Amino acid sequence: MPEAYGNVVLKVNDDILSKLRGCERTIPTELIIQLLNDSNIDSTQFNESNNIQTFDRWALDLDLRHGLSLQTSPTVKSGYIGLEIFGSDWMGCTYLLASCAEEIEIYASIGDEYGTRLNFALNDLGKRHLFGWEEEGDEFDQEDFDEDEYEELVLKKENEWRDFIPKIVQKSFPSIVE
Repeated sequence: MPEAYGNVVLKVNDDILSKLRGCERTIPTELIIQLLNDSNIDSTQFNESNNIQTFDRWALDLDLRHGLSLQTSPTVKSGYIGLEIFGSDWMGCTYLLASCAEEIEIYASIGDEYGTRLNFALNDLGKRHLFGWEEEGDEFDQEDFDEDEYEELVLKKENEWRDFIPKIVQKSFPSIVE
């Protein structure tokens, strides 16, 4: 599985916010499990083994046994926490939260070394936006592939995703929309 990198911004309850703030390079398994449970996601399926989340044409790993890695310590601004993430398990975790969670907000922009890009959002109104695309790949070699049409679709979806993100989040964490 290729390594993933990117940015995630969360709005969570005060208890989880406080615990996330104290993380330096890893978010421990117990805290991820608490986040899932507090978001009304049954975490029992993730306690002991690798779990694959399927989104569009991607199989996204989600193995929480060793926690989730961070590039830098979390940053708290305006009631949100920003995470600069590293590791492919973040793709599955952010997808699960953006597609199934309740009681939180999540905004994520994640890529991997092979050109996969994923943008997820769950806003304060409970509206969700899930979009992924390839920056390179086999479809580009197909005879009937229209690169201009594809790029136009990606730009449209990226703009829709940005519109889901509150201005205060964009201002506080500009790397989420870069």
